[in-house]
Amino acid sequence: MRVVLWLRSPDFRLIIRSLNTLAFQYGNINILGAFNEAQPNAGIVFNGNQLPMLDKNSLKNLDYDLIIVGGSELAPALDESKNLGLNPNKIALDRTVMLPGFSIENCIKVRRSQLSIISMGHWSELLKQRLGESLAPSIAITASDVDFLNFMRDPWRHVNSELHSKINWFNAMVVMYTENPKVLEEFDELPYGKKVCFVPFETDIQSGYYIKPYYVGGRPFEQAFHKIADGQIYCFDIWDMLLFGKRTPINLANNARGKNIMPSPCTRIKSDGRVKFFNWNPKAKYGLEDYFAKFVELNVPGDKEFNFFSLYGDNRLVRAMQVKHKILFSGEEIFNWPWYDGYQDYCLGSVDLALGSDYIDAPNYLHFPCWLVTSFKPTLDRKEIEAQIAAINIARNTGKYECANINSHDMMNIRTPIYNQLKETLDIKCAGKWEHNTDELQTVYGDDKMRYVHEFKFNMCPENTNRFGYVTEKIFDAFCTGSIPIYYGSDNRPEPGIINPSAVLFFDPKSDNQELIKEIRRLNTDDAYYDKFMRQEKLFAKPAADYIQGTLEELARRLREME
Repeated sequence: MRVVLWLRSPDFRLIIRSLNTLAFQYGNINILGAFNEAQPNAGIVFNGNQLPMLDKNSLKNLDYDLIIVGGSELAPALDESKNLGLNPNKIALDRTVMLPGFSIENCIKVRRSQLSIISMGHWSELLKQRLGESLAPSIAITASDVDFLNFMRDPWRHVNSELHSKINWFNAMVVMYTENPKVLEEFDELPYGKKVCFVPFETDIQSGYYIKPYYVGGRPFEQAFHKIADGQIYCFDIWDMLLFGKRTPINLANNARGKNIMPSPCTRIKSDGRVKFFNWNPKAKYGLEDYFAKFVELNVPGDKEFNFFSLYGDNRLVRAMQVKHKILFSGEEIFNWPWYDGYQDYCLGSVDLALGSDYIDAPNYLHFPCWLVTSFKPTLDRKEIEAQIAAINIARNTGKYECANINSHDMMNIRTPIYNQLKETLDIKCAGKWEHNTDELQTVYGDDKMRYVHEFKFNMCPENTNRFGYVTEKIFDAFCTGSIPIYYGSDNRPEPGIINPSAVLFFDPKSDNQELIKEIRRLNTDDAYYDKFMRQEKLFAKPAADYIQGTLEELARRLREME
């Protein structure tokens, strides 16, 4: 596929993510170049390569398949494309390209269909943002499921004549969610050709769209409902839904990365041949292999062999390999990144046990967050666990520098707002690839992250992406080094009951964060106040020890009893 980039916004992170999605779906893509309308003198880098910069008037002379527009609205780009002699049918927004199953053909069909959506909540608004306002006038109603159902029984009585005349009632789709089977039954009787009702239970009712627990992931069902419109949860083909009202499930098992099933080059054997690793991350810095190999050695007596799989390869390998004692471990958030496509069900139908950060009610699943592996030893000994927690709770930094930031990217645009709001308050040393401004981590500290962060009063350590339950080593690294974490992730409720929220500075992307900045400024200038803050427990000692010991004992039990 031959692609041209048209940058109408100075923030082109979404366009980079759309390229990753497109490359994942179509294989190799040929980027002909970029026209940067927002910053004419600024270049753009993709996969380490500087893209050719194009003149606006030369675009019509290129043989392209798709122009990806970076910006919030499609209509202005379509209008200008006429003056430039471009084909408007080959233009799509970056956020539209990121919707699963995107094709320019489907995109054109939706534009031409003049579809109106009447939705409960702001589902229709979110989808219009994704599609670049290419839908016909729609309605979003904040109401309970029962009230929305009553509204749809006689919408003409509630909608004024002007709006009524704009809605395309001949091609209208009604969308809601409910957790009540009776409401679903009544909804299915409504006289609309396209009816979609998302539910958290299995059903044979035609308009019922069952969202399985691993998609909901422990969040309120209402949030899962809205994330479907936002393209962050995709268990049904959204294009089939919009065009035909069809309930087409996405078959994760067949969502292939290539024609042939190939194991990752990272397939290794540990612990006297008892533990094998497939599709394992070749760049993992935290010794994940060693952790699980040591765990088996210490806690699972006998000669039983185990096959551990991870996400760094074709998901079909996990499903197809005929081996016993299959365990899938995900230390990553698998719902927002295209390269983990196919793992959203944790391969639960094909493995003996899946370990991950989501909260899923399944007999062969165990909530096992990444920080357990990276921050604690594979021991069941209570005293040793308590000693590790005590060491974390008394850890103190040297106070040599103000704020550390060690990140390689910001593809979800989470870190940039935090950095921009804090850089006038704190001296932030960025030692990773992202916003890099110091080489000290490598030149002075030998690339020892923990020794480096130990020198800082604060550590800017948000997660790569926000999903409740997804808590990695980042906040625990800050705790372990005695640095105060400036954090955003897991809906700002990381490990409730285990992490003391008063010991964390939470960034709120929905506020101006003036109170946070005021608190940071006081902590940075008032030594007595900072010392009082640092004397708090970071981890609630007994609940943390109970959880860690209980989870590790449960993993050991499941491995011992595995047939």
